[in-house]
Parts: sequence; C-alpha cells; structure tokens
Amino acid sequence: MNNNAVNRAVVLSGRVQGVGFRIAASHVASRFAVCGVIRNEPDGTVRCELTGAALELDRFIEAVEARMDQYVHDRHESAPGILAMPEQGFDIV
Repeated sequence: MNNNAVNRAVVLSGRVQGVGFRIAASHVASRFAVCGVIRNEPDGTVRCELTGAALELDRFIEAVEARMDQYVHDRHESAPGILAMPEQGFDIV
C-alpha cells in the first residue's frame, strides 16, 4: 500500500452470516486497491478491517453493500487493529 493508506474497520449487521457474505466481499475486493481481512463475529455481525486509500475503501464498502444489499441492515465504523492484517490481498477468517 502507499503512504496515503489508512486503516478502517467496518462492522456490518443483518443477515450477514451463512449467506456467502465473506466470499462475496473477497470477490469484490479483487476489483479495488485494498487489502484486508473479514470474519464472522460471535454476535452475528461481520467485521471487516481494511487498508487502502480512503476513497478506495469507501468505494469498496459501497460495492459490497450494493452486492449484498438484501442482507445488510446496518453498518458502523469500529476501531481497527483487532484482526491481523495481511500484507496484501484479502483474507477470510
């Protein structure tokens, strides 16, 4: 990533587990200059931590929400740094 990279964490809620959400996000990530990790949380949400240019992260999140719109009911920002970030690519854990 470049020097303008920022770290963000997004928690998505709704019917986001058991519907292919993480794999769909991984496919969407391949179209953007982002790296990150996504996992299911015990409370039924999905947590996604990302690194990239701020605008690219916004575009990625919007694309994931558009693709999985019928499943996402809410999204909120969270403090990043909980998940181990890959140096490149997008991991599903």
